[in-house]
Amino acid sequence: MKRVLEMLDNDEALPTPSYPGFYRENEKSQDSSSDISEDSDTIESESTEHSEPEDASNPELQPSFITEYSLEDLNIITDNFSSILAGNHFQYMGSLDEQTVAVEETNIGSDILVLDHPNIINILGYCSEVEEKYFIIYEYPTNGHLADYLNGQDQTRPEHLEWGTRVKIIKGVARGISFLHHGFEGGYIIHGDLNPSKIYLDDSWKAKLCGFGSANILDEDQDFCEFSEYETLQFIPPEVATYGWHSKKSDVYNYGTILLQILVNTSVVDPAFFNKVWKQWEQDKMLELLDPKLNQCPDEEAQRYFHIALLCVQYEPEKRPSMSEVLEMLNNDDPLPPPFNPIPSSSSHATA
Repeated sequence: MKRVLEMLDNDEALPTPSYPGFYRENEKSQDSSSDISEDSDTIESESTEHSEPEDASNPELQPSFITEYSLEDLNIITDNFSSILAGNHFQYMGSLDEQTVAVEETNIGSDILVLDHPNIINILGYCSEVEEKYFIIYEYPTNGHLADYLNGQDQTRPEHLEWGTRVKIIKGVARGISFLHHGFEGGYIIHGDLNPSKIYLDDSWKAKLCGFGSANILDEDQDFCEFSEYETLQFIPPEVATYGWHSKKSDVYNYGTILLQILVNTSVVDPAFFNKVWKQWEQDKMLELLDPKLNQCPDEEAQRYFHIALLCVQYEPEKRPSMSEVLEMLNNDDPLPPPFNPIPSSSSHATA
């Protein structure tokens, strides 16, 4: 306060303020899972108009500036919201400065995370003019989002993804979530709404996550947070459906669901699907679920990925691995623990 009084009483130049409510990962922050990273994958900040605080003693999340747009601007950018992305009524395609962008209607509010990571989407701006609505402008990577490719959702896209491409997406999503969970000191971030429509794919098929806000930032000693609403989750983790508790392990559950969707090539996830997956596991016929359009798919690798997916969707959160453990499982051949039935109607479990 003494410094504020000095500012009021003199004409000295003032430091440039940062816009309140927006955050960018400090460059000193590192992902604890950085030992498993894509070669030469880097992301430069889309916004150069941000200031780093002089006191860098807290290398976690720092204020950052991004551009605010008016509703009139959004109407121009999206051509009056005329192009809906892959049937998702919350997301629209647009054009900004000759760049294709996605505009998402969200309930995040003024708390937006702007993070520099190869597997996190670049946020270009926002609009808060509409009462009880909030719009975020993202980069729109060339290959759209994962939902476009599941079970032929978007007929303009390739008929299917090759195995190598699917593996790259699977590992990229895992890296992105692991970064949110383990990439900061003193806290972590829960995505809370992880699903195929929140996973964008660039021209090299690198996965980029979007759709989370700083309301999802938790202190290190917090185990979970409660969201009053969630927007697009198809098959909600049991603890979220029952108690509204979102945690690292609920993100892991959603990751496991996405992994199954990629392997099977389906957009439908429900209890019947999980029952079918478990039945195939018990009969040692998991590979029969694999997308038949896949060519040159290593059976052993595919079987391992099915196994990892089942571990991620365990009914009890404590039985699920952490995302850092998932990354290790994806990148080595060590033996995996046996999964249990993800549907609690049966207490049977598989043998290793």
